[in-house]
Order: sequence, then structure tokens, then C-alpha cells
Amino acid sequence: MLKIFIGYLFIFIDFDIGGFDIASDFIGFILIYLGINEYPDVVSFRKSTPFMLAMLVKSLVFTILAVFFKEDNTTLSLISAALIIPSAIVSLCYLYYIIKGFGELEEKTGLDLNYQKLFGLWNKRKFVEILDAVFIVITSVFAILNLTPDKINSYDTELITLVSAVISVISVVFVIMLLVIEIKQLIYIYKAKQALDTYQPDEAVLQDYEQPTEE
Repeated sequence: MLKIFIGYLFIFIDFDIGGFDIASDFIGFILIYLGINEYPDVVSFRKSTPFMLAMLVKSLVFTILAVFFKEDNTTLSLISAALIIPSAIVSLCYLYYIIKGFGELEEKTGLDLNYQKLFGLWNKRKFVEILDAVFIVITSVFAILNLTPDKINSYDTELITLVSAVISVISVVFVIMLLVIEIKQLIYIYKAKQALDTYQPDEAVLQDYEQPTEE
């Protein structure tokens, strides 16, 4: 469980040295993948593997693209905008199965691993993340087309100013909402890790825990 927690911590925090992203998401997904493999009997963890690998590959590809297109923000923005919605869906899928895995562990151990709280956060996150992805696509299109009053005189200047202001406000709201959700998620995962660290199963429970659950 420690690897899972540290993995999420890497994903939550962006490490940037001298303007170069050291691929904290990529490292985070590797750690989570290693962490869930410590529980081979948890069916939901196994189901998350394909989505996890997809996110891992996506992180690696974007890290490489960021290097090759460092001076070409337009191309990078186009690629990001094209993949942001599929990426959000895959991200929600792997997170769903990992949280379901916490539920399985709760049933096997009898511990409170914050499954209900984590699942409640996921339900909120799915709406915010999808809306955020759609919003990013829209803002990326605006940025690529460079819709400014001096470039497109046929547009109403006041309307463009209003739209830009609304975009800025919505962007801040999405960032704050996702930040709060991710912080709470980290806290609940850490508490689950602490509970599992102190868990001492009796022999009967341990034998049941070691038996893989049938799909």
C-alpha cells in the first residue's frame, strides 16, 4: 500500500527542474502498478491493470513529445487536446477499479479503509474531470486559433472579453475542485495504508485472504 500512496503523491505533485518535467506521472503510475501487484488476489486491482498500463504509456509518450516539441507549443497543444478526453476516461476507469480494490480489501480484512469515502470522491471526480477535459479542448481551440480582438475584427470585442473572463473563472474553479478531491483522496489512501500496516489477521482470515477471488 505504501507504493500506491507514494505513486499517487508523485502524480499529484509535478516535479520540474530547470523547466524540464522529470515525468513524475510516469514514475507515479509505475509505483501504483507495483503496489497493486502486491495484492494479486484482489480482482479489482487486476482489472485496473490494462487501464494503468495505458496511462503509463500515455505519460511516457507525452514526456517524449514534450522534449521533441518543446519549441512547438501549437503541435503539442493539438495532440494534448485530441487525447485529453480519452485520457480522462481511461484515468477514471483505472481509478474506479483501484477504489473497488480498497472495497475488496475492506471485506477481506474487516478494516475501515475509507472505501465509501474514496468512492464518493470518485463519483464527484468523474463529473469534474470529464467537464474539465471538455473545457480544456475548448480553451485549446481558442488558444490555437488565437481568437483575439486584433486578429478577428468581425467578432464583438466585448463578447470576446466576456468569454475570456468566463473561461478564466471556470478554469480556476475546476483546478480548485480537482485539487480538493485529490488532497482528500491522498489523505484517505494514507489512512488506509496506516490501517493495513497495523493489521494482524488471525489464521482463518489470512487463509481466506490468500485465496484468489473468482471473477
